[in-house]
Amino acid sequence: MSWMEQLIKTYDDNADIAGNYSIADQHCPLIPVCHTVVVAKLELTISENGNLLKAEVLTKRNGTNTIIPCTMKSSNRTGNHDPHALSDTLQYIARDVGKYDSVKDEFYKKYIKQLNSWVHSNYTHPSIQSIYQYLANHDLIQDLLDRGILFTKEDGTLMDKWISPEEKPMIFQEVANGDILKGCMVRFRVVHEDGEIDPVWQNTAIHKVYASYYLKELEHKNEALCYATGHYMPSTMLHNKNIRYPGDQTKIISSNDTETYTYRGRFLDAEQCLSIGYLSSQKAINALSWLMRTQSGTIDKSYYYLVWSSEPDLPALETTTSSLFSSIEKSDEEPVLRKKTEASYAEKFNRYFAGFHANLKIKNQAVNILVVDAASNGRLAIRYYQETTTNDYLFRLLQWHQKGLWRQRNVKGEQSYSYYGTPSPKTIIYQCFGDKVSATKLKMMESRIFHCILNNQAIPIDLVDCIVKRVITTAIKNTKKSDCDAWESLTAVACSLIKNYQYERIIYNTMLDEKNTERSYLFGRILAVFDKIEEIVLAQSPDRARLTNAKRYFSVFVQQPSKGTQFLYKKIIPYMRKAKRNKELDAKVCNLDAILAKIITAMPEKTYISNKPLDHTFLLGFKAQQYQLNRAAEPKNKTMEAK
Repeated sequence: MSWMEQLIKTYDDNADIAGNYSIADQHCPLIPVCHTVVVAKLELTISENGNLLKAEVLTKRNGTNTIIPCTMKSSNRTGNHDPHALSDTLQYIARDVGKYDSVKDEFYKKYIKQLNSWVHSNYTHPSIQSIYQYLANHDLIQDLLDRGILFTKEDGTLMDKWISPEEKPMIFQEVANGDILKGCMVRFRVVHEDGEIDPVWQNTAIHKVYASYYLKELEHKNEALCYATGHYMPSTMLHNKNIRYPGDQTKIISSNDTETYTYRGRFLDAEQCLSIGYLSSQKAINALSWLMRTQSGTIDKSYYYLVWSSEPDLPALETTTSSLFSSIEKSDEEPVLRKKTEASYAEKFNRYFAGFHANLKIKNQAVNILVVDAASNGRLAIRYYQETTTNDYLFRLLQWHQKGLWRQRNVKGEQSYSYYGTPSPKTIIYQCFGDKVSATKLKMMESRIFHCILNNQAIPIDLVDCIVKRVITTAIKNTKKSDCDAWESLTAVACSLIKNYQYERIIYNTMLDEKNTERSYLFGRILAVFDKIEEIVLAQSPDRARLTNAKRYFSVFVQQPSKGTQFLYKKIIPYMRKAKRNKELDAKVCNLDAILAKIITAMPEKTYISNKPLDHTFLLGFKAQQYQLNRAAEPKNKTMEAK
């Protein structure tokens, strides 16, 4: 099935809630067919007999996203002046617009003629009749002037820009300076004689009667085979915009370039290239727009990724490991997993996915993954699309979080916390390239990571190289607490990527693996012991903020580990002598020295004396040994809490 066919199916599955604003957390619900969404600036309250009761300027607090009925041409107007079916800007709906702009008098005539056809059809509605009665028999602009909503200049022309030093009226705060007639979108509310108030843009009955009316108008006009459904129906080359947000001008299907590179000699016109039914287009684009606004993720204003199926709570691609369990256990003081061991995490993670799979309404149903990017201000490109099943999707997501499992460290202001898991794709990219990474690179790299997740592939080696290089080059900068926290976060993400990349060859544990005899892993452990010896001695001296030699010569050690080991051992001799002044401190240093000797003797002599640069796995040994030493130094009761 194609992405369009899946979107049509999604619309059909949810057609009963189209236009329903009462659904929780939906500021703009699924848009009904033959409708679009706009940002209204003015709300008119009309009585049942067609009189203006109230005019109110709308702000964001009022919920300005408004569903309005439209025509095929009006929803795509740029250079044309086709009016919407009911709600529109002042230049279309005001009977007296000709007094202020004679050219736009034709706009109103076209609008009221079109509305008249609807009102006098078999698909009319009492609220629509009241609105028509008001607009056909009253001067809207004059009414707004009388109520202090609009203003005129001294010469009697309509004021488009507020130039007075006095406080700016609301209409000029909400409508951009320029053409007030063109920029002020109006919506309606009708008060019936029985006291019932009808917010027309929320009335699903009106949505349905208009859709029936307009589809009847299109019946037997320009019928063709719809490539999305395989049925004959009225076709269109004008497809909806407003996909990502109201006012969005990008389109996912368009063919208005007839003079340069569109057809390249293959077709005579656009219809020969692609034929989409109007109803199919409406359903697909409106469903996509709804999904984009309610459950998509985004990198910037142009790049969106979307995962959807009939399961509303399907975990998203960009989900961090810790957030997967937010519904299971929450803590105001420490928003992470309370059990901080890798084994307890893995057990909980498997239970989460097993439970999610067990609760699926439909086993092995379709899951759709779509990534779109705005190639220009008018074009929305599909960068990636894949159909899979819930079984495959959950398995690949599980694999992603298991392959990158490492003890992460997050810093928020003055507080830091740890959890076992895999960082989000965006966190990985920022740690690889820094906070100032360009939007272009961000989009490209996140697309690559998504590809790895969805296809169960290892993380690209260039990302591993990049982040390990950052770890090595920034180790020398750990002079402040904030720098140390940032470096710890960086190394944790680096370890996740290294573990992910090496997963098919060997599965590394977060906890120290004393049976691992790989050269790079062992040298990484040696470096961690050197670092710890200096750290505990410096902690007892006035110079406690000083950077350890292990971190100072981090880069040198990685390039020449054998010489680096001998060099660092000479550097710690003064520290070992200083430790002898304190019996307790001397015991700790002697214990660390014994651990160091044990690691060195575990390596064959030929391996130890080789000065070949270390591979990335040295960092896994370094962090595992460092964590084991830090845990050993913690009070017993605190250690028991972590188990």
